[in-house]
Amino acid sequence: MTDKREFILVGLGCANCASKMEVQLQQLHGVSKATVDFGSSTLAIETQNTTIDEILADIRKIITRIEPHVVVKERILENAVSMFSEKGYHGTSMRELAAASGCSLPTMYYHYKSKNDLFEEIVINQFLAINEKMNSTLHTGMSPQDIFFQVIKSKMELKGFDREVYKMALKVWLGFEGQDTARDKIRQWEQKRAAANRSIIGKVVSDITVRDDVTEILINYTENIIKKIILMDETFNDDRIKRQLDLLFRLGQ
Repeated sequence: MTDKREFILVGLGCANCASKMEVQLQQLHGVSKATVDFGSSTLAIETQNTTIDEILADIRKIITRIEPHVVVKERILENAVSMFSEKGYHGTSMRELAAASGCSLPTMYYHYKSKNDLFEEIVINQFLAINEKMNSTLHTGMSPQDIFFQVIKSKMELKGFDREVYKMALKVWLGFEGQDTARDKIRQWEQKRAAANRSIIGKVVSDITVRDDVTEILINYTENIIKKIILMDETFNDDRIKRQLDLLFRLGQ
């Protein structure tokens, strides 16, 4: 059994580091060939008698040990995000995705059982991973205003693959892609996030007669500005957002 995959090494900035990665990856158990191309920032890897998924954690560990800031992205996912964004779910075929990724159709179906599985890997799993990474910047010592500002600011700072994934997920959430199953999963996640936001707001809105209304206004404000940032590529001044958040929080005091 042979398994072949290609990854993009986002942030690879050292030719010597690329050479070190290649040597160490070739020594991994099951790897028959590993090539790190510094010029294109790509890793092409081939295994025998083991799947790449089984050793993917070890691959990432070797790469980040040598260059800690490098992010490993699978080329199939990169191409899928690009094609789904351009042509939509229904306008994109697995055959086209395989051709764009330089692999055979059977290889595509080996890693992703269907187009829907690949789509949900992006708009569910990758989307949640991006949110988890952004939420890691929040801490308990932050004020509610600072938390909401950082939530918005983190969306303004999204770039490349992460931004396109977030945009795809927002479109699914809004019903643009007609993917009801994926939409339901995102909505379930959104409901949990909204409940957490209500808990944060409830701690500082002292007037219980307006607490629900202020909470709803703050959540709607945050969701609306994020939609404008991600879907319409609008930019907002940090001070303006902070002033508006401060004004909204003061409504409940």
